[in-house]
Amino acid sequence: MRNRVKRRLRALVRPLVCDSSSAAACDVVVRALPAAGSEPRRVADDLTGAWRSACDKALAVAA
Repeated sequence: MRNRVKRRLRALVRPLVCDSSSAAACDVVVRALPAAGSEPRRVADDLTGAWRSACDKALAVAA
């Protein structure tokens, strides 16, 4: 189960990192909680929301 979640997260993060101009200036760590294995459909929504929040915070600090 853990490897399946890890592969899913990699596939979901790849386009976010490629589309983000701020990703080149920082390291990104993505961690899945245990519920990610039992609720796979929710992972994409949670990741997208967390990514947007992190990018907004990074832009606010940079400004």
